[in-house]
Parts: sequence; structure tokens; C-alpha cells
Amino acid sequence: MLYNISALEMFLGYLDTGSLPCFSQAINSLAIRSIIIDRGNKMINRIREILNENADAEQSKKMFAYMKNRFEFAGIPKPKLKELIKPFIKKTAKEPLNWNLIFELWECDKREAQYVALEYLQKHRKQLVPKDIDNLKTLIVKKSWWETVDTIDAFVGDIVMMDKALKRQGILLRIWYKRIK
Repeated sequence: MLYNISALEMFLGYLDTGSLPCFSQAINSLAIRSIIIDRGNKMINRIREILNENADAEQSKKMFAYMKNRFEFAGIPKPKLKELIKPFIKKTAKEPLNWNLIFELWECDKREAQYVALEYLQKHRKQLVPKDIDNLKTLIVKKSWWETVDTIDAFVGDIVMMDKALKRQGILLRIWYKRIK
């Protein structure tokens, strides 16, 4: 069964107004969740295709060496990568923040996929709330290096600045947490 975004928005509108019976809400909520996950999987596959189609073996070796041999690269320089993913980022701009998509990108073997996840987060930055800090912490400690942590620290900083309790509490669990504080 295929749904488009307007159908998704319609269901969400029904759920917000409570105009559907409880059982129907649960069914539709599950259907919507599966649509979002399916959409995310299609996006991930498309991003993988983009990375593979634009891979540059020679550039990949240089990028790998620059990052102290810690991460595999497709060999796509950041300016070109940003241009290649611009349609994806624009298409997802009005959608709710999708952590499944972010985590799937983070798990990809090519470092550029993590950069796509960060661009996606940048576009959805205004949607970040205090409960997202745990997800950001996960990104910080998985496949972390200066270039991703320095980007994530700005997201955490925005959230902490919005929430007085978080300002007082602080966030220091590991070396990377100390870096973002």
C-alpha cells in the first residue's frame, strides 16, 4: 500500500484532533510509522547509490590517510557531496526528524554517509529537543572523530542553551562529552 506525504499529513491531522476512534488511531499510527521507516530505507539506498556512483578511489586513499586511517571514504570531497545530496536534504526539510534514518546513515561504511547524517541534522536543527541528547551522545561515541564531534557539539549546545536544567547539570561522560561541554 503506497501513501504520499499528503496522506501522511492527513493521518497525523486526524490523530492530533482525536477524530479517529482509538483502534483506528493505533492502526494508522503503526501504518504511518512503517511508511516513515520504508521511506527512510529508500533514502538510505539512494544515498548509498550516490556514494557508489561518485566514488573516487584515488581521492578515497587521500581522505583515508588524512583521517589517520580510521574511516573508509568513497572519495567525494565535501563541496561535491553537499551538491549531490542537496535534493535529498531539501526533500526531507519539512518532514519530522527521523532518528532511524540518521542511525542507518551513521552505520554505513563510508564516512560520507555520516556527513550526510550531519547535513540532515543541520536541516532539522530547530526540531531538536532535550530528549534528543541521548541520540546525539550515541553519535558522539560511535565512529567519532574531531570533524563529526565538532559539528554535533553545536547541536548539543543549542539544546543545552534552551533548557536551564541541562545548563546546570552539564554533560560529561567520556572524552568526547568533555569536548562538547
